[in-house]
Amino acid sequence: WPRLVSRLEPDEQRRVVSRLLREVAGRGCVISDPLRADRLLVLCAPLLQGDSSPAAPANGAETANGASDRSDADGLDAELAGEMAPVAAMMHALAHEDTDAEARVLNAAYKHAAAAAPGRLPHVLVPLLFRFLQLARRVRLAEEDGATLEVSCGKLLAFVGQIVQAVTAAAPNLALRLYVQCAQVADSCGDDDGAYEYLTQAFTLFEEEVAEQSAKLAALSLLSAALPHMTSFSAEQYETLARSATQYGATLLKKPDQARAVAKASFAFWPLAGLSPHRNAQRALECLQRALKIADGCKRSGMHAPLFVEILDAYLWHYEQGNDLVTLAYISSLMQLIDQHVAEWRSDWQAASDAPGAPAHVVRYVATRRHISAKVRGGSQKYEGLQL
Repeated sequence: WPRLVSRLEPDEQRRVVSRLLREVAGRGCVISDPLRADRLLVLCAPLLQGDSSPAAPANGAETANGASDRSDADGLDAELAGEMAPVAAMMHALAHEDTDAEARVLNAAYKHAAAAAPGRLPHVLVPLLFRFLQLARRVRLAEEDGATLEVSCGKLLAFVGQIVQAVTAAAPNLALRLYVQCAQVADSCGDDDGAYEYLTQAFTLFEEEVAEQSAKLAALSLLSAALPHMTSFSAEQYETLARSATQYGATLLKKPDQARAVAKASFAFWPLAGLSPHRNAQRALECLQRALKIADGCKRSGMHAPLFVEILDAYLWHYEQGNDLVTLAYISSLMQLIDQHVAEWRSDWQAASDAPGAPAHVVRYVATRRHISAKVRGGSQKYEGLQL
């Protein structure tokens, strides 16, 4: 097949290989032999390398098949992703009942995937990364059952870091998210040092590689959301990571982004995973108060009222999750502040939320009031005394 396919034009080569790979996936084939995996990946060369003509374009230009090898903030092109989908699907067909045997199959695939053209690299390495992470979980369970294995969970968790490094140059935003994914798997496997290292790498990428402000906010939101679900860190490790989320949030260029990032960082100081020893009610409250202060400074841009509503939801979450320092008095004061800024809508909250053209933050605030009213009608003692 490879010699026959090589006689076709580049576009034809990719079409033929794509069709063959779709047949493999469509028939539910399982590739459990390293040699067969190697042969199949040799056949995938036209998709892995793209147009190998001497006039191949530089990063960001279009290839002969109309796909860009590098495009937006994530460095990924939708058309190219569609072209590479059969290869990605094939990666999930690499499997074996024996974990050591599966590791050899995946390693054979990695040798070919790592040699892919730079713009195509993420599309083949990311699905392979998730296969390695799935294998790491399997190996960890086998180790807990006392199995003696050639490829340990620690080796796999160390190896996935190399895969993310290979993705970084082509797609740094994606690499940051992959580091978070690796950290979560390492944490679930009890590897606190590995999880800490991967989150540290994620923060390093945030500082050095992520340029767009919207991407920075999204990255910090992800980190603040992922951290509370990890349970293997020491108190010192957790405090360092949670502080990093807060500090980086305050460095964003736009004040509204700062307020949102700092408010979301409060969740990192009140984790819900297990009986967490990492809860810090004071730090969480400080994040909320700091977010309000930043939001109050956004009056000139008119963003202060929408930010107050978003931060109110964060206050309510902490209050309902039992943070003793976030009291009903804080919530009542913030709601009174919001009422002042949406005074024209206060006569009829129901009509305000249904009115055409009602601002999104007013609709959201009305929904929040309804949530609280439902709690009161349901007999919740938490909201006794709150005047709506």
